[in-house]
Order: sequence, then structure tokens, then C-alpha cells
Amino acid sequence: MFQYSSKFSDIFDEEYFVNTLKNDVRVVEKIPEYLMERFGSNMTNVFNFRIKAWSSIQYYRDVVLPKLLEE
Repeated sequence: MFQYSSKFSDIFDEEYFVNTLKNDVRVVEKIPEYLMERFGSNMTNVFNFRIKAWSSIQYYRDVVLPKLLEE
């Protein structure tokens, strides 16, 4: 498996992405401490979404958002 060192903003227009989702989800740059504590400060305990590359905004709204709200 390849290890990529690129950040999201190196590949995508981060400002556009955040602005497009602002009415549906709150995008943060760092995971809040209370959430880190909920998962034992271990990111591997956080649900891992298998999202296809170039997913539509509707996919995030209809599939990802409900799962986020559930978690």
C-alpha cells in the first residue's frame, strides 16, 4: 500500500469544498478534544468511510451525513 504525504488542500480546492458543504455539515481543521476522548484518542476507533473519488455533494449529503449523525 502506498503512503501519501499530500494534504487534502494540496489536491482539492479546500475553500470551495468547505463553502459547498457549509449548510449541511460543519467542517473543522482539527478534531475537537471531546471527540478524541470519545474514541480513546485513537483515530483507528473512528468509523472509516469508504468514499469513492470525486463523490458528488449529494453523496455526502445523502450517505455520509446520515452516518455522521448516527455516529
